[in-house]
Amino acid sequence: MEKARAKKGMDLHGGGCTGSLERSILGIRVKRKLAQASFAAPNIADQLTLLLFKSRIRSDPSRALATWGNLSLPICQWHGVGCGLSGRRRGRVVALDLAELNLLGTITPALGNLTYLRQLHLSGNRFHGILPQELGNLHDLEKLQINYNSIVGVIPPLLSNCSHLIEISVYRNKIHGGIPSELFSLYNLESLFLGENFLTGSISSNIGRLVNLKKLVLQRNNMTGEIPTEIGSLANLNVLALGVNQFSGTIPTSLGNLSAMTILTITLNELEGSIPPLQTLSSLSVLELGANKLEGPIPSCATNGFAFENLVGTGSFGSVYKGRMRDNGQHVIIAVKGHDFKALVYEFLPNGNLDQWLHQNIIEDGEQKALHLMARLCVAIDVASSLDYLHKYKPVPIIHCDLKPSNVLLDSDMVAHISKLKWSFVIDYLISVYILEYGLGNEVSIHGDVYSYGILLLEMFTGNRPTDSEFEETIGLREYVLMALPDRVDVITDQQLLAEKEEGETGTSNSGSISRDVKIACITSILQVGICCSEETPMDRLPIGDALKELQAIRGKFLKHLSSEGAMEHHHQATEELKINNCSRDT
Repeated sequence: MEKARAKKGMDLHGGGCTGSLERSILGIRVKRKLAQASFAAPNIADQLTLLLFKSRIRSDPSRALATWGNLSLPICQWHGVGCGLSGRRRGRVVALDLAELNLLGTITPALGNLTYLRQLHLSGNRFHGILPQELGNLHDLEKLQINYNSIVGVIPPLLSNCSHLIEISVYRNKIHGGIPSELFSLYNLESLFLGENFLTGSISSNIGRLVNLKKLVLQRNNMTGEIPTEIGSLANLNVLALGVNQFSGTIPTSLGNLSAMTILTITLNELEGSIPPLQTLSSLSVLELGANKLEGPIPSCATNGFAFENLVGTGSFGSVYKGRMRDNGQHVIIAVKGHDFKALVYEFLPNGNLDQWLHQNIIEDGEQKALHLMARLCVAIDVASSLDYLHKYKPVPIIHCDLKPSNVLLDSDMVAHISKLKWSFVIDYLISVYILEYGLGNEVSIHGDVYSYGILLLEMFTGNRPTDSEFEETIGLREYVLMALPDRVDVITDQQLLAEKEEGETGTSNSGSISRDVKIACITSILQVGICCSEETPMDRLPIGDALKELQAIRGKFLKHLSSEGAMEHHHQATEELKINNCSRDT
């Protein structure tokens, strides 16, 4: 056993502890050369510092650092290394960009020797361990970005020595402790991203000293105390994200002074009292207030009194409305939750959800109810209209992520509303992509919603669920429809659609025959839209805005055919009723 252990420990080319031993040897050599390099050419010191950084990397799946250590290659040509071009910075490392490389390791304190470093980008990796206090030696540092890693420990107070810092980003790590008071002396700071960590403590009133601050993101921590009124003095602040903490007290009225504000989210805290006037926030795009203990009126000027037609969707965190600010017509998305809005939420539930109408028996006055073709088409248009609004929303698209018939609710006029909008996800997505400018890759995209919408269309007009047993082993619902197009659509169509008469349709045998042909042509066109929306390759899918236009054109052609063939009695009256009652959310 002892021999085996000894052999394993001495194996420099096999498995076991080989990697860690080689890294240790490399680290010792680099440290020795680094001490010697302090008296040699300055760029040699930078080179050795980078090698010491590499020695702390345990996994480099993309081999991004393979060029590091190639002494025949200038360090300025090493992957992710940027050098100064003139003056005292010429040939010195001024930028290190190793973001989104899936590197695994720790951050070496030796980085503090890169005295001319201005930008350090390590986001989107698997760095663990602490933030070295030696980073405080980087007096020229302007941007520190280490988002989406597993860094622990506290924020080094010595970062206050980096007086040129304009951005500190350690979003979504495992940092604990409070915000060091020393950081409030960084007068050039514009962005402070500390969200999704384990921070505690309160926001110091000294926050008001950061006169250039534009973005303050602290959401999803364990912070307590009151929101300081001094935040209202930060004239340049345009993003304030304090949601999912334990902040208490009232919302400072001084927030109404922040005319540059575009995103304000304070959901899931313990805030009390009334909501201060926010009409002056003329640039506001997102306002999230839900899950607090607030009372009194909501700033309804932004949503026309939370008019029902402005309801975009609902979710576990509240209801989402679209609207415009009074002064300049700026679009705004508002998420609210509270007792005042329960009645409004339930207002559009009388007719249940789309899944019930498609797959369950709805009995009314002793008769089975069903959605006729025009009603289903208008529901499809309603849903497409809502998705189109969400996907085109600025500054970033809003993604639903869970579109299916049970999440499509029908109000008393059979107008469709999408529900279970994942608003908490929307905020995280918005912060990640828009505020942090961090791509989420394949995790989420509007193309996923478009695919779900395409499958929804196929389900609505075939009457088959994509999860039905017949689609489990061989082909899916999409393939089933694709094989039937265009000649066998009548076979796969929900037979209720072909058997029923449309609202206002006469009972003559001639018109019934014509109506069937028109219906099949209409359904064929709708299914083709569903197929185009559910293409396998995301970029090949029909944009939801184009799908909406196609469906609106199909509806218009369907009504025109019925009218010209005399298949509808009192056509004009029936058509107007259909447009008003069933398609009121066309865009």
